[in-house]
Amino acid sequence: MKKKQKRFADDGWVIWVDGDDTSTVYINDWINPKGKSYEASIYDIPSYCMYTTTEGYYIIGVLPVEEALFSRTVSMYIFAFLEIIVFGIFFLLVYFLVKRVVVDNIYKVNDSLAQITGGNLDVTVDVRSNEEFVSLSNDINSTMETLKRYIAEAAARIDKELEYAKTIQLSALPSKFPPFPEQTDFDIYAQMIAAKEVGGDFYDFICWMIIR
Repeated sequence: MKKKQKRFADDGWVIWVDGDDTSTVYINDWINPKGKSYEASIYDIPSYCMYTTTEGYYIIGVLPVEEALFSRTVSMYIFAFLEIIVFGIFFLLVYFLVKRVVVDNIYKVNDSLAQITGGNLDVTVDVRSNEEFVSLSNDINSTMETLKRYIAEAAARIDKELEYAKTIQLSALPSKFPPFPEQTDFDIYAQMIAAKEVGGDFYDFICWMIIR
């Protein structure tokens, strides 16, 4: 009987035996077909086995169950660790992408809006990193142009109305000087200059003739 064996991994073997040797491994070709793994006890060690035949010899690969389970556990840990690393990298990429494309641009828009609400209506929102922010910038700028036009029209209307009020107020005041040209013993003159368009001061002249 010829029998050879060679170790591999930590506790595995490859065994060569001739077809009549059943002292090491019992092989039933019907129960354990060639090329299929099965469990057997090799040297009283539960093992996974697989065999093939060539020139009357059985070539049997043997791997203890304990080592196979250990290798599977290690592989699972490595796979889980790699998944965590990949997920972490993916999360960081998404974070920086969102921060660059969305968050930073929102900060820019908010900064422009803060200046607008502070009274600076000449600020232009110019965030054009993507189509959505281009549309948002254009809408805000269009709204500001419309608002400035309404403010200018309202200011012009108010100025015109105040000018009418000033004209009416001045028309109620004496504007002919001297007011009493027949009186040569005195002269009088008056003028109202309002601090703004209209004022609250008025004047008039009354002449009493005193007969002695």
